[in-house]
Amino acid sequence: MICTQVMANDLAISIADSSGNFELNVSKPLIAHACLQSLRLLSDGMRCFHHHCIAGITANEARIGEQLSSSLMLVTALVPHLGYDAAAAIAQDAHRRRVSLKDAALASGLLSAEQFDRWVQPADMIHPQPG
Repeated sequence: MICTQVMANDLAISIADSSGNFELNVSKPLIAHACLQSLRLLSDGMRCFHHHCIAGITANEARIGEQLSSSLMLVTALVPHLGYDAAAAIAQDAHRRRVSLKDAALASGLLSAEQFDRWVQPADMIHPQPG
Protein backbone atom coordinates (compact mmCIF):
# COMPACT_ATOMS: atom_id res chain seq x y z
CA MET A 1 0.00 0.00 0.00
CA ILE A 2 2.86 2.32 0.77
CA CYS A 3 4.43 1.74 -2.62
CA THR A 4 1.09 2.29 -4.35
CA GLN A 5 0.69 5.65 -2.62
CA VAL A 6 4.29 6.64 -3.39
CA MET A 7 3.76 5.77 -7.06
CA ALA A 8 0.55 7.83 -7.06
CA ASN A 9 2.45 10.72 -5.50
CA ASP A 10 5.13 10.37 -8.16
CA LEU A 11 2.48 10.61 -10.86
CA ALA A 12 0.93 13.65 -9.15
CA ILE A 13 4.35 15.29 -8.95
CA SER A 14 5.01 14.59 -12.64
CA ILE A 15 1.68 16.04 -13.72
CA ALA A 16 2.02 19.06 -11.44
CA ASP A 17 5.56 19.69 -12.63
CA SER A 18 4.57 19.52 -16.29
CA SER A 19 1.72 21.99 -15.81
CA GLY A 20 4.03 24.82 -14.81
CA ASN A 21 4.35 27.71 -17.25
CA PHE A 22 7.55 29.64 -17.59
CA GLU A 23 9.14 29.66 -14.14
CA LEU A 24 5.83 30.11 -12.34
CA ASN A 25 4.33 26.85 -11.20
CA VAL A 26 1.23 27.21 -9.10
CA SER A 27 1.40 23.50 -8.29
CA LYS A 28 4.54 23.76 -6.16
CA PRO A 29 2.54 23.21 -2.92
CA LEU A 30 1.16 19.95 -4.37
CA ILE A 31 4.67 18.90 -5.41
CA ALA A 32 6.08 19.63 -1.95
CA HIS A 33 3.18 17.89 -0.17
CA ALA A 34 3.36 14.75 -2.32
CA CYS A 35 7.14 14.54 -1.99
CA LEU A 36 7.07 14.99 1.79
CA GLN A 37 4.21 12.51 2.15
CA SER A 38 6.17 9.92 0.18
CA LEU A 39 9.25 10.45 2.32
CA ARG A 40 7.21 10.14 5.50
CA LEU A 41 5.39 7.01 4.30
CA LEU A 42 8.61 5.28 3.25
CA SER A 43 10.39 6.23 6.47
CA ASP A 44 7.52 5.08 8.70
CA GLY A 45 7.06 1.93 6.64
CA MET A 46 10.72 0.96 6.94
CA ARG A 47 10.68 1.59 10.66
CA CYS A 48 7.53 -0.54 11.15
CA PHE A 49 8.86 -3.29 8.87
CA HIS A 50 12.05 -3.45 10.92
CA HIS A 51 10.24 -3.40 14.27
CA HIS A 52 7.47 -5.89 13.43
CA CYS A 53 9.20 -8.19 10.97
CA ILE A 54 12.98 -8.04 10.72
CA ALA A 55 14.01 -7.56 14.36
CA GLY A 56 14.81 -10.92 15.91
CA ILE A 57 15.01 -12.92 12.69
CA THR A 58 17.91 -15.35 12.64
CA ALA A 59 19.13 -17.52 9.81
CA ASN A 60 18.57 -21.27 10.03
CA GLU A 61 22.10 -22.09 8.95
CA ALA A 62 21.52 -25.85 8.86
CA ARG A 63 18.60 -25.44 6.46
CA ILE A 64 20.54 -22.94 4.34
CA GLY A 65 23.38 -25.46 4.10
CA GLU A 66 20.96 -28.20 3.01
CA GLN A 67 19.41 -25.99 0.35
CA LEU A 68 22.79 -24.83 -0.89
CA SER A 69 24.26 -28.30 -1.15
CA SER A 70 21.23 -29.56 -3.09
CA SER A 71 21.10 -26.65 -5.52
CA LEU A 72 21.54 -27.57 -9.16
CA MET A 73 22.92 -24.08 -9.77
CA LEU A 74 26.23 -25.31 -8.36
CA VAL A 75 26.76 -26.93 -11.75
CA THR A 76 28.24 -23.62 -12.92
CA ALA A 77 31.39 -24.53 -10.98
CA LEU A 78 31.85 -27.53 -13.26
CA VAL A 79 31.68 -25.56 -16.52
CA PRO A 80 35.34 -24.40 -16.54
CA HIS A 81 36.48 -27.99 -16.00
CA LEU A 82 34.04 -30.03 -18.09
CA GLY A 83 32.59 -27.53 -20.55
CA TYR A 84 29.08 -26.15 -20.81
CA ASP A 85 27.49 -29.09 -22.62
CA ALA A 86 28.75 -31.73 -20.18
CA ALA A 87 27.82 -29.63 -17.14
CA ALA A 88 24.34 -28.95 -18.55
CA ALA A 89 23.85 -32.66 -19.20
CA ILE A 90 24.80 -33.43 -15.59
CA ALA A 91 22.34 -30.85 -14.25
CA GLN A 92 19.56 -32.12 -16.51
CA ASP A 93 20.23 -35.69 -15.42
CA ALA A 94 20.16 -34.71 -11.74
CA HIS A 95 16.88 -32.86 -12.24
CA ARG A 96 15.30 -35.66 -14.27
CA ARG A 97 16.30 -38.42 -11.83
CA ARG A 98 15.79 -36.22 -8.73
CA VAL A 99 19.25 -36.96 -7.39
CA SER A 100 21.94 -34.66 -6.07
CA LEU A 101 24.26 -32.88 -8.45
CA LYS A 102 27.16 -34.85 -7.02
CA ASP A 103 25.42 -38.18 -7.65
CA ALA A 104 24.64 -37.21 -11.24
CA ALA A 105 28.18 -35.95 -11.81
CA LEU A 106 29.72 -39.15 -10.50
CA ALA A 107 27.29 -41.25 -12.55
CA SER A 108 28.42 -39.40 -15.67
CA GLY A 109 31.92 -40.79 -15.23
CA LEU A 110 33.43 -37.44 -16.21
CA LEU A 111 34.95 -36.72 -12.79
CA SER A 112 35.79 -38.30 -9.47
CA ALA A 113 34.32 -37.50 -6.07
CA GLU A 114 37.55 -35.76 -5.10
CA GLN A 115 37.41 -33.54 -8.18
CA PHE A 116 33.77 -32.68 -7.51
CA ASP A 117 34.50 -31.74 -3.90
CA ARG A 118 37.50 -29.65 -4.96
CA TRP A 119 35.73 -27.86 -7.84
CA VAL A 120 32.28 -27.31 -6.31
CA GLN A 121 32.91 -24.91 -3.45
CA PRO A 122 29.88 -22.62 -2.94
CA ALA A 123 31.90 -20.17 -0.83
CA ASP A 124 34.26 -19.64 -3.77
CA MET A 125 31.29 -18.87 -6.01
CA ILE A 126 29.97 -15.97 -3.89
CA HIS A 127 33.24 -14.16 -3.26
CA PRO A 128 35.19 -12.62 -6.12
CA GLN A 129 38.52 -14.25 -6.79
CA PRO A 130 41.55 -11.99 -7.34
CA GLY A 131 42.94 -11.61 -10.84
